[in-house]
Amino acid sequence: MFGSTLMVTAFLVFAVGAAIAAIVATRWSKGEQGDIVVVTRFLAAIYAAISLVATVITVVTTLVSDVVRVTIPVQQFWPDVHPWVMLTPPPQASVVGGGISTADVDITGLGLDARLWLAGGHALQGMTFTLIALVVALLCHRMLAGSPFRATLARSIAIVAATIAAGGMAWQVCFGVGGSIASDQALTVSAWAADGVSSEAMNYLMEYFETTGLPQSAMLIDLGFWPLMLGLALAVIGLAFQHSARLQRDTEGLV
Repeated sequence: MFGSTLMVTAFLVFAVGAAIAAIVATRWSKGEQGDIVVVTRFLAAIYAAISLVATVITVVTTLVSDVVRVTIPVQQFWPDVHPWVMLTPPPQASVVGGGISTADVDITGLGLDARLWLAGGHALQGMTFTLIALVVALLCHRMLAGSPFRATLARSIAIVAATIAAGGMAWQVCFGVGGSIASDQALTVSAWAADGVSSEAMNYLMEYFETTGLPQSAMLIDLGFWPLMLGLALAVIGLAFQHSARLQRDTEGLV
C-alpha cells in the first residue's frame, strides 16, 4: 500500500514538473522571459510556505511524539554468521573490512535533552531553506519591477549567506549531538543476565557473543563544510549586487 502510494506521488510530482518545464521552455523559445521569472517567483513562494509548515510540524512532532525518527551513530560493526550455520553455497564476495556505523531508527522513550537537540536541528534546517526560497522570490520580484540591483536585495543576499554558513553548520552539530544522546539512551546497558540458561550454554554464549547482541553506542558529529563554502559564494554575489546597485544609482542620475 505504501509502495503504491509512493509511486503515485512520485508520478504526480514528475508530471507536474514536466508540465512546468514544458511551459517554461515554450515561453523561453518565444522570448517571454518575464513569464519564467513569474513562474520561478510563484514556485519559490510555494516552496517557502511548504517548508515553513513542514518545519513547524517536524519540530512539534520531535518534541511531543512518543516515537521519534532519528539517525544514531554506533561503534562500527558487521553482522557475522552464527558458527553453527553453514552457507551452501557461500556468497561470491566477502566483507573483509568496514561495517555499519549509523542507523536510521524509530525510538520510543527518548529523553527531553535528545529531543531538544534534534528539534533544534530541524528548526535550523527548515528555516534556512525557507529563507533561501524567500530571497529567490524577492529577487524575482525585483526583476519584474525592473530594479534587480537594489541595496535591500544585496543586504538580503548577505543575510542568506550568513544564515546558510552558520545555520548549515549549526544544524549538523544539533543532529550529531542529538543522535549521539539518542544512541546512548537506546543502546547503553550497565549489566545483563541470561535467565534460565545453563552454565554450558552461558559459556558458549560468552565465547561467541561477548555482548548483549545490541550495537554499542557511539558519539559522532559528522560535519560537512558545504554550507560554509556556499555561504561564502553567496556573500561574494551579494557584494557584486551592492556594486551593481551603486552603478545603477549613478546611471539613474545621468539619464
